[in-house]
Amino acid sequence: MTTQTSYSEKKSKGMSRKYFLGELKRSWPKMVLYFIVFCLAMIIPLLMSDMEFTGMGLSETLDEYRLKCSRRLLNTITEYGPIWSELSMIVALFAGCYVTKILNNKISADFYHSIPMRRESIFLTRFATGAVTYLVTFLVNVLIVLVLCETQDLADGYGLLLLKQIGVNFVWSLLGFFMIYSATIFAGMLCGTTVMQLIMTLYLNLIVFVYYASAFLTLDKFFDNFNATYYLENMAVTKILPFISLFTRELRDSLTVPQICFFVIGSFLLVMASVALYRFRKIEKAGTPIVFGGFAAFFRYSVLVPVTLLGGIFFDELVGNSLVWYIVGLVIATFLCFLLVNTIIQKNARKMFTGIKGLGIYAAAMLVILLAVGFDVFGIDTYVPKADDVKSVEIIINCQINNLSFEDKDVIKAAIELDRSHGEVRSYTEEKPATVIYEEYAEITEASSIVYGDYEMIDEEVFYSNDYDRISYSVVYRLKTGIPIARRVNVMLESEQMTSLAKAVANSEEYEQFWSGMFEGTDKGYVELTYDCITEGNIKDGMAITDDINYDAICEKLKKNFKGIDYEYLCRSEIGSVFFHGQYSNGYKSYELPLYRGDEFAMDWLGFDSEEEYYDHLAGEIIDIVIYKGDKSSFSMKDGTVLPKDTELYKEVLKNLTSLTDTRNIFMESEAGYHVGIVFGSDDGYSQSVRYMSAEFLKDCVPASVSALVP
Repeated sequence: MTTQTSYSEKKSKGMSRKYFLGELKRSWPKMVLYFIVFCLAMIIPLLMSDMEFTGMGLSETLDEYRLKCSRRLLNTITEYGPIWSELSMIVALFAGCYVTKILNNKISADFYHSIPMRRESIFLTRFATGAVTYLVTFLVNVLIVLVLCETQDLADGYGLLLLKQIGVNFVWSLLGFFMIYSATIFAGMLCGTTVMQLIMTLYLNLIVFVYYASAFLTLDKFFDNFNATYYLENMAVTKILPFISLFTRELRDSLTVPQICFFVIGSFLLVMASVALYRFRKIEKAGTPIVFGGFAAFFRYSVLVPVTLLGGIFFDELVGNSLVWYIVGLVIATFLCFLLVNTIIQKNARKMFTGIKGLGIYAAAMLVILLAVGFDVFGIDTYVPKADDVKSVEIIINCQINNLSFEDKDVIKAAIELDRSHGEVRSYTEEKPATVIYEEYAEITEASSIVYGDYEMIDEEVFYSNDYDRISYSVVYRLKTGIPIARRVNVMLESEQMTSLAKAVANSEEYEQFWSGMFEGTDKGYVELTYDCITEGNIKDGMAITDDINYDAICEKLKKNFKGIDYEYLCRSEIGSVFFHGQYSNGYKSYELPLYRGDEFAMDWLGFDSEEEYYDHLAGEIIDIVIYKGDKSSFSMKDGTVLPKDTELYKEVLKNLTSLTDTRNIFMESEAGYHVGIVFGSDDGYSQSVRYMSAEFLKDCVPASVSALVP
């Protein structure tokens, strides 16, 4: 036989040179196709960018024009770089299918394995052919890109920058290709059809990710305090999944050297495993979707588990948090997935019920697991680690402490204590019925409304507390072993535990550094200012915040006002906020800086000459101030004590409130039992309106004149 004669000289485990050259010659259609595909992402964008680029302007010098051209070229290559690796991974799927194509048809399998060549030699020859087919076409495109760049008149230093960026794109593309290439070949050794091989490749790349997502979505369904959202939004598992990690620029750029080494070693091990499987694979299994019987059962149930969980979550979300529909979703997803997977594995719809007894055992096991999770048999939802086991904590609370990490032992202990207690309610020892001060208000209990000149108000108007009783508190404990434990609870704002945590955070070195970092921006950014509730929409002309104001100059101005952070510094009356949106050393971030009464530049921001003028302005906008004393989170107009109309009294009240904004700073302790309702009006020239605001006194700062009026 000619074939036997041609290859009889190569009986070793190594690659056959003649077989390799023959296969390479027959691969020219694939090489042409690959070349065209890479051309679309590597060469065409450069040519199109060059054609659309305008020539040198009349006011431009030759150096300026050269610099502009160089930047355009570098930006194009940088922008299309991720697409190089994405296309390489897609090509890897086809190249990997080529390697195992001879195993998907009984005739071709019998033919190739009848020639006098060892299986290792056949494998290595086809493996090399698939890889070289990709490498030749990709390298030709890279060389053309280099030639196009070399023909440009580049500015100084840009030649090296372009070469570096092309090198980075080249390395990522090779890495992506060989990872998917090895996974596709390994999948091909498990499968006997091309369709099943592609499905198996997707399975190998995504199965860990799917299990991760389905497990934490299920925990999020059953647990109130376990913060599954943290794990879903911070999917560190995606960094070890080659298909996902290299397919998006954000994830790819976050990879570390150990992770890249993991990919390289993993790809090599997959190739070695493929050779091992090839040696033991039965040739008569060609054309069978899964050639190893034991793996078929494993594949069936490993797919069934996440599909079952995700099916329940889908129906639950679709209907709106319904336990009944969650169970319906579990049943439907399980049954349909079982039938579909069986049909694929057996290549026959008539055999879709194969292994139905096993499905019953699976359903019983899944029921037991879900019941155990639902009743928190393992204590996951209630587990809070010990302080000695925690290295650091990340805290998110009331949008004022956002993802800050603390290693301070006092902060760790206070965070754990608050988590365990959820914040015990402070008991108010005094609760007396409210009274009204002057006679004209004695009749409001029978009246339907109160009229203030042009303003009409309902006497039942309720002042709702800004603070509410509970606020959301998220904490991530980073154990000394490196494992994160994320929890989310609703805690009492007015609690000893909350105060202890606020004091520990405010006095920590990490929080001091956080505040200092706010002022270390550049001129790349902008600033926004929020005003107090009363003057909002009726403020005097303050500092003009525009894009052309030097951002760094604003930071320097506020930095001079910064006296250092401690609990006493933060426990002052807040009259507004400054929002920074800018480029920092650790990326583009937004910070909120509270604006306090007494800050050196506060009046500059608000546009007043002095603090006294500011409070005169506020007092002039107020219609009434109502004080309620008692343990309530809300009260109505007729429940409270209405203060006499006295500008000085109004100013004294305003100066001692925790905040004049919508939200109260968590670092501020309020006076227990006192609630302040402010009625104020606004006139924009078109209409008049009455608005309401709830507030609290700072602890130990209730004015004597107020306490004398409120029994």
